[in-house]
Amino acid sequence: MKDQIILGDCRDYLEKIPEDAFFISDPPYNQDYHYDEYGDNLCEQDYRDLLYAVFEGRKSAIILYPEDTIRILATLDIGECKEVVSWVYPSNTAKQSRLV
Repeated sequence: MKDQIILGDCRDYLEKIPEDAFFISDPPYNQDYHYDEYGDNLCEQDYRDLLYAVFEGRKSAIILYPEDTIRILATLDIGECKEVVSWVYPSNTAKQSRLV
């Protein structure tokens, strides 16, 4: 699986992905968004467990939006956050930026 982009639910591939692989992820935010194949309304502990299982110890760039997801990630022992970048864009909604 060297130099590959995988589009899909990474949980289906975790055992095949080398631990030194770099994850770029726009994870579900547990905001009750309607996905075809994923329930986006987990209890907080199940959501925490999902984030931990995917990102613990992995080099990752995580695209964030809801502040609640940021709060939860900050409490997990998944590794050191080395940098935060603000992505600002024009939008017709009140939220016009994301953290990466």
